[in-house]
Order: sequence, then structure tokens, then C-alpha cells
Amino acid sequence: ISDLGVATLDAASSVSTVGIDQIMFGMTVHDAQVAAGSRFTPVTPIGNCYLVTPDDGQAGLTFWVVAGTVERVDVDTRTITTRSGAGIGNTEDRIREMFGERIHTTPLPDGSGNLLAYVPKDVADATYRVMFLTNGVQVIRLWAGRLPWAEELGGCPSS
Repeated sequence: ISDLGVATLDAASSVSTVGIDQIMFGMTVHDAQVAAGSRFTPVTPIGNCYLVTPDDGQAGLTFWVVAGTVERVDVDTRTITTRSGAGIGNTEDRIREMFGERIHTTPLPDGSGNLLAYVPKDVADATYRVMFLTNGVQVIRLWAGRLPWAEELGGCPSS
């Protein structure tokens, strides 16, 4: 891919249930790179499911590619939040205040914290989630994507 223009993922970018900025879950890798204005570099071996990071623009973003389409974005920076402003560093209580009954809480299997899942109310978005990983008190990571990938805790399955 060449002539991608200017990188679009920056400090003003925001995550929603269906993507980040103009990158929508279900897009081909090619279309997502065009939308991001950046080439994506694989950071795990290329297979049915693998991870890529944008070469240009905001650091701290990792995309999951499954069967050729972008299905999830992991956010590891406080700079990027949801459209509502929820992000790393927020308390669990704050997330619940912001989203109310849309938040479903599940304790992590190892007891190290909780997974707070934002479940959209729109039927059209029923297969999408925004997930907040906490240490039991505050958000330490967030991601968004389509099911089943949005609920995966163990990384991109290699099969």
C-alpha cells in the first residue's frame, strides 16, 4: 500500500462499540489501513488471527485481524478513550456511573480484578462490545470489538 496520506489515529481518536474513528470492525486490513492513513505491521505471526499495530499515528493501539478483517482494537494508552470519555485510569464506579445497566461485570478467573463489558442496547450493535479490564478498582486496559473476539482474554487464538 502506498500514498496513504496523513495518519488519522491521534490523541483526539475515540473508541466506540463499532470501531475507532473511521476504522470499523469487519473492514478488510487494506480498507482499515486506508482509513487509518497508515500501514499496519504484524506483531504476531500472520495466521487466521494475528495482531497488527499502525506504523504512524497514536501509539498504544493494537488491532486484531481475524480471517482477513479487523475485529478488535486494544487500547494501552490513557490518551485514547471511548466517545463518552471512559478510559484507562477511570474507577469501576465511574464506569458504572457513566453507563449504568449497560455494564455487565465479571470477576477475572485469577482474582486480579474484573472485566466490565459495555453491552449496547441497539439490536444492530448486539454483537459488539467495549471492554474495560480493571485491577478491582480502576481501568488498566480497554478494548472494543465484535464477538467472540471482544470477550477473548487469552490473546489472539492461533487456530
